[in-house]
Amino acid sequence: MARYYNKSTYLRRKEIWFASLFVASLALVVVIGKLLGNKVEANNMSVAIWYLFIIALLFIMYAVGKIFRRKSDLYSYGIWGEQAVGRELRRLSDEFTVIHGARVPGVGDIDYIVIGPYGVFAVEVKSHRGWFYSGNKLLPHFVRQTKYEAQQLRRHIEKQIGRSIWVEAVLALSRGRVNRGYFQFDGVSVLEKQDLVSLIESLGSRQGNFYNIQQKLVDIFV
Repeated sequence: MARYYNKSTYLRRKEIWFASLFVASLALVVVIGKLLGNKVEANNMSVAIWYLFIIALLFIMYAVGKIFRRKSDLYSYGIWGEQAVGRELRRLSDEFTVIHGARVPGVGDIDYIVIGPYGVFAVEVKSHRGWFYSGNKLLPHFVRQTKYEAQQLRRHIEKQIGRSIWVEAVLALSRGRVNRGYFQFDGVSVLEKQDLVSLIESLGSRQGNFYNIQQKLVDIFV
């Protein structure tokens, strides 16, 4: 089993933040409704006006709360997707090190960095459903992001160890589907999560032998 380090907190913080905003928006409806009710009693305002205020407020806060809830759910799917990909990557042999959520200058967090005896892989995880192929409208954006992260990771490694090392860019789909294992799109390997281990094992031998500096590469991020 691969050595595994979990350094990721970004998605969990976002999920908690938007879930908290959703709860706060509901609580605000209750508080404002109570204040308006007290004002009606104190000033003999029309009960009909009070009800209109409450109904309008409910609609507004429901719409706002729905946005927060949707955002929270998106981050939840992202967390589940990364966890599913992480379980797949743990199946790599103990020659590999898997780092979840390592920070890289110019990028922020990279979902997974895989360091093995034959190479380095930058793995971006997407939890979107559906079939992914060259004509998929979401694919170019995802591929650009994945490729950029791999490039920045390569520059960071070169700066740290004074040696240029190729970093393989991989887009892993936790819920999406592709035909026939995986395909290449603008230099990025696109595949379903269950094919990730076999891809890493097959592509690694193309990059060279890094046994002598493998631990040095790990030490950059751990």
